[in-house]
This record gives sequence, structure tokens and C-alpha cells, in this order.
Amino acid sequence: MSGIHTPIPLLVIALWSAAAVLLVLVRHGAQQPALQRRSCWTITLLRLAALALVLLLLLQPYREERLPDPEAFRTALLLDASASMTVQDVAEGRSRLDVVRSAVASVPGTQLTLLDRLQGSGRIEVSAFAEAVRPVRTGIPPPILPGRTAIGNALTELLDASGGPPLGAVLLLSDGHSNLGAAPTEVGKLFRARGIPVSCVGIGETRQPGDLRVRFAAEQLKGRKGEPLTLEILLENGFEHAVSTRLTVGAAQGGATERAVTIAAGATQRERVEVTPLRAGYISYSARVQPVPGDRLPDTDVDYVGIEVREPDRFGILYLGAHLGWDYRFLRLLCDTHPQLTLATVIQSGKSSFYQSGVRAESEGRLDGFPTDPETINRFDAVLLDTRALPALGAKGIETLVGFVDRRGGGLLVLGPAADLPEALRDLLPLQPVAAGSLQARERLDVSPDFIFEQDPARALDPVAGLPVPPGGPLWLAAALKRGARPAATLRQGELTVLSAQSYGSGRVAYLGIESTWTWRLASGSGESSHTAFWNGLLVWLSSTGKPRLRVVSDGAKTGLGDALPLDIHVLGSDFLPAPDARVTATVTTPAGQSSEIALDATAETAGHYTALFFPEEAGEHRVTYRVESPAGSLNGEAHFLARRTGIETEDTGYREDVLRDLARVTGGAFYTYRDMDRIERLPLSSSVPMKTTRLYWTRHGALLAALALVLGAEWFLRRRLGLK
Repeated sequence: MSGIHTPIPLLVIALWSAAAVLLVLVRHGAQQPALQRRSCWTITLLRLAALALVLLLLLQPYREERLPDPEAFRTALLLDASASMTVQDVAEGRSRLDVVRSAVASVPGTQLTLLDRLQGSGRIEVSAFAEAVRPVRTGIPPPILPGRTAIGNALTELLDASGGPPLGAVLLLSDGHSNLGAAPTEVGKLFRARGIPVSCVGIGETRQPGDLRVRFAAEQLKGRKGEPLTLEILLENGFEHAVSTRLTVGAAQGGATERAVTIAAGATQRERVEVTPLRAGYISYSARVQPVPGDRLPDTDVDYVGIEVREPDRFGILYLGAHLGWDYRFLRLLCDTHPQLTLATVIQSGKSSFYQSGVRAESEGRLDGFPTDPETINRFDAVLLDTRALPALGAKGIETLVGFVDRRGGGLLVLGPAADLPEALRDLLPLQPVAAGSLQARERLDVSPDFIFEQDPARALDPVAGLPVPPGGPLWLAAALKRGARPAATLRQGELTVLSAQSYGSGRVAYLGIESTWTWRLASGSGESSHTAFWNGLLVWLSSTGKPRLRVVSDGAKTGLGDALPLDIHVLGSDFLPAPDARVTATVTTPAGQSSEIALDATAETAGHYTALFFPEEAGEHRVTYRVESPAGSLNGEAHFLARRTGIETEDTGYREDVLRDLARVTGGAFYTYRDMDRIERLPLSSSVPMKTTRLYWTRHGALLAALALVLGAEWFLRRRLGLK
């Protein structure tokens, strides 16, 4: 729209203009006789030009321009940062995410980014999304976000956002890959109803890239130190032709096996590699294939598996005795030569004197009494208790033993007289109190091959021959057991139970009513094997239920990159009861060596349960170090987990240009490919965007005055050259 804006009436301006033109023409006629025709007309035309410029100054003509008010609306720049954007199928071998990052974060010395060009047309809000939308700081390249891709949900969140200026336009940078939530075109209809155009930049290539993928067949493995272990690796060829490459399998700590492999087109091939872990603990192995030409998904060229490598089981046994008997002597001999059993001893050697070995290093030799504190007892896996030591052990010691079995999960073997026992100990035992007895003749003892003594590869506990029980005594034999208890060894004649056992709380309890097992070693050539097999089976069974004070929920887990991994941990106090008042922190160290500290929160549902979430952004082995501070003291623990790219985001990565084109068409937006991104200057805007009208005056700048001065100066100079006043 154009017009004039002058405070002088137009009639006055018209009359003045007519008079001025008439005067110039009169002067032209008066000068003709004295001047050449050319000079006369030049002066006249210069005067008329000066009059025209003065007329423009009087009329003040203008042109109106209507533009969107940049402060009255906002433009949303929506960046796809899902895992499918890591596909390297764009120009120069870059990934799709590299193109997205170049739109908002420039390299010094390079041209303006898309964000820089759009900021001149209004307020820009930048967000990245995968499963959820997150704001992005200006100039900061967005990281890979966890979860699946939800384009429709991200657009809906923009549409529902309240506060601030209204939404005037949306620019979506994506590969069109959406596998969660509402369909983008359905959400686009809501944008069309509100008149908000959604423009799209398609990032990717329409050709489907080939992919060579490697993965371990098992998610987790267990092994023993020094023992061979077979790893199964699956190689999947997604190309339309056979590919040859090299497979490398190795541990993070060093050592690798490499071999050449050829996989047929579209085939899955299984490779087996044997490894021998040489240390105990958590060891991660990687399987990696050499990249092949045309493979646009390099993240699938490597996979990881975690192996929990254990030492041969070792169990700590504590013997609490009232005298130095033959059974103890031969038990000591057994444990001193056994690779799995370590025996510590406290024996009452007098009314107020006690001998100990292996309990406390700082007080080796003599003690003032039996240990009764939980910290000492809970260090062992099983306790052997002679009931004749109960008076010196006292009520506190019995209470500690009950907690050791019930909460710690330890094993308790009770020996000796079974009558007149304290009530707390009677509750633990698998049988009711029995009186002492004796045998009149030699008998045989049969052990159960289905309970406690299942492992007997040498058949040292032969059920045919049985184990000899000499005549005499004393013996404490049970005719009936408590409900839930089971017999593990019985006399062949009379079916009286010599060894009975049951579970109690978190642990196990057994009662042995015989004190002559040491005679087996002297009875025959195979007696030593029978004695060793009997006590080895019994002590290992008792010691195998202990539980740690720190239990990590996700130790050894394998999770998808960007998925939420719980760092949950269960903490027990020194009494092996849940510790609700601890302060727990976890330090997560990534494969690149970067560390982050995370505080764990106590859950309201379960005492001693602490929780936090971690989202891995880097593939490989992560190490988690736990630090627990509580009134009972400090604890430290360690766990490991593996992160890798998994799920539909890496399995289905095709570029979907049709989805983006349809979304732009439905909403009235524009579609661009990533190659056109450098030419985007303005976006289609909503028709309801507030507009601002601006008048552009032709005369309100120095050019018009300069032209007027130039014309008047030229006319004055010409007149002086011609000799006119």
C-alpha cells in the first residue's frame, strides 16, 4: 500500500507547483534571445527537477509493509536425536546426527548455521527429541537421546505447550523414522486445524544401506578361573552379496583371537571361540568385525558380553568347642589339606581359659571367652558348635548364632548332648531334645544320596557298604524330626537319624548325633576317603547359603544404549538386617574413562533398598563403584554392566522421506532435503501470527536532499559559466 503524508493542503501544494512551473517557463522564454538553445533548456530542466524534488519533500510519499512481529510469536526447531540418526548415509560419509548438529552448532570460521539464519526472523526455540522432548542450549550439539523415536508425540508436546508467545511455525529435522506413539500425519491434522505449518528437512538417503552385524549368542556367562569357556558369536550379513572380513574376539584387559570369515548374502553364521579367563572377577569380552565397504551402521560391527569369573569356592568354618576331642583333631587335619575349607577354632581349655586360632590375628593364642559379637561370627560361612560350650557362650552368643543363621544366611552344625538346651537353640534344631544312648554292637550308617551328599563322584560314601559305627557311645539319635527337617544319615538298623538338617531363615542348621566319625579314617584303606567325603559334603552344604551385605541388582547386565539402567542396591547392616539409614553413592566410569557420581535414594517400599537410574551414552563396559556410609560403618562394592546399541532403532533405520513430505503437505509447510538446508532463510508462518505494519517514506533519507543539492548546485554553476546572475 502506498500514499502521501503531508501537513500542507494538497490544493496549496498544487497552486504552488503550478505557479512555480509557470515562473520557470516565463524565465525560459526571457532567456532564449540571450542564450544558446541547448544551454537555455539545460537550465530550465534543472530548475524543473529541483521543483520536482521539493514537491516530493512537501508530499512525503510512503509505502506500507506488513511483516510478522518477531516478538509476538515463536518458531520451534525440532531436532531428531534418536539412535537411528547415527546411520552414516549422507554426503561425505557423515551420520544423520552430524547434519542435525551442524544446523545448531557451527565450527569457528565456517558459514552461518541454519539457526543463525532463522534467528533474524523471530524467536527460535530449539528442542531435541527421541522418546521425549528436551530443550537444547544454543550452540550446543545435542547428544544421542535414550528410547525409541516418537515424532508424533514430540509434535503434540509442542502443540500443547502453554505460556509464552503463540507457536507460529515448526521446522522438523529428522529421518522420518517414527516407531512410538501417534502417527506424525495424524498429529499434522491438528496443526492444520490451528493453521500452524510444519516444515521438514529430510536427513538421509532413500537407498537402504547394507549392514554387517555381530552379536554374542548369550547375554551373560559364568566361568571359573583357569577353565576354558566357549563364546558363541553370531554374524549377520544384511548385504545382497557375500562379504569377507576379519573377526576379532578379545578381553578388555588384553589378549585377542582373530580369524578370517566369509558370510553368505542374507545369512547368519555362528562362530565359536574358546577363551580361558586367567583371573577372577568380572571380565568383558568384545567381538568386532572389520568394516566392509558400504556398511552404513558401524555401531553394529561390535558387541560385548560380560563373564562372571569365580575363584574355586572357599569357605570359612568356625569351631566352638568345650574340649579337644578326636573328631576335632581329624577335622583340623582335613581342613588343613583341603583347598576349599579354612578352619578357625576357639576351644575352652579350662574354666576361664580359651585357646583360639584363626579368629583374630591380633590376639592369636589366648582369649577371655568365646566370640559373641556379630562382626566376628559373620565373617565365617559356617559354625560348628559343641553344646557343652553353651554355658561359656552365654545368651548373647546364642543370640548372635541365631542371627548368623537367620539373617546372615550362615550354616550351623550342632554337636554333642541334645538335652536341656536353651529355648533359642532348641528352636533352631531340626529335632526335639533327645537323651544320650549307646550301641551294643557295630552298625552301619547310610547317608542320603539325595540330600546334602549329592556330590560324591568317587563313591566314597557307598550306600551298599555304609559307614561303620562302633559300639559304645555316647550317641544322640532321633526317632522323629520336626516338620520341614530331613534325615541325611540314618542307622541301617532301626532307622534312627544320626544327621538331620533343615533350612532356617536365610541359612541352614544341622545336628550330628555321633562323635566317632574320626574312626572311619582308621577302619579301612578307604576310610580316609569316606571321612573326607562326609565332612566335605556336610560343610560345603552348610556354607553355601551365605549372603553378602551389598547386593547389586544389575551387576553384569547388558542394556541398550540410552536405555534406563537401574543402579539399585540392597544394603544390610552389620547385623545383616536391612539398613534403612545409609547414605549410598555410585560412581559410574564409562569405557572412555569419564566418571560421574550419582546419589541413590532409599525406596519407601523396601528397607535397605536404594535406587537410581543411569542412561549410558557410550557402548562398552561400564564400572560402578558403590560407597555406603551408615552408623555401622562404611562399605564398598563394585559392579559392572555393558551397554550396546539394540532394539528397533538400530534394526530398522530406513530413511522415510514420504512421512516428512506428507507431514509438510498436510500442515501447509515446506519440505527440504538436507542438501537444501543452506538455502533456508524463511519458513511458512501461521496466518494468525501477529503482523506489524511499517511505513517506508521515500523522502526520509539523505539521498533526496543530496539530489536536490546536486541539482541546485549544477544549475548555479552553469549560470555562472554563462555569465548570468
